[in-house]
Amino acid sequence: MGLPGFSHLGHGQLLPKRLGFVEGSESFEMWRVPPVHPMTRAYLFNITNVDDVWHRSAKPIVQEVGPYTYIETWEREILGWHSDGTFTYRNKKVFKFAPELSSGSEDDVISAVYVPMMVIGFLECVDGRSSAVMQYDDWSPFCRSRDGLSATNYRFAWYRWHRCSDFILQ
Repeated sequence: MGLPGFSHLGHGQLLPKRLGFVEGSESFEMWRVPPVHPMTRAYLFNITNVDDVWHRSAKPIVQEVGPYTYIETWEREILGWHSDGTFTYRNKKVFKFAPELSSGSEDDVISAVYVPMMVIGFLECVDGRSSAVMQYDDWSPFCRSRDGLSATNYRFAWYRWHRCSDFILQ
């Protein structure tokens, strides 16, 4: 006697192979490598007049750029099987740039405010204290101390010029 509505699947091991969540089954493979490919579209804001803003001669002018479109591929990598029938896995997402769906190159360079440095600078101005981060030698030459800091280096600490893909993927 078979299950009503499932007679077309066959007998024996075919039904568990198609419906069971075991290695090699259709459902397992669809879970391991889902047949969907989500798209991520990112819009960024480029500060076009960094020098003027730095010298306080103008307010920031921002230009919206994008979309930069990436197509995702998902895969679950099986790290190991356990004696109780369970397994350990790791999610793996790969982002591939889709130039035909984007209005720009992922190598476009934009300037943006580097928020962590702005917060540190703001806190120093408000509190009048030098933070441990500002004294950390690995930040040098950008922010070793306020006295030893040149305006040019400080500007580079507050603004970042990066490829669009660096902003989006990291």
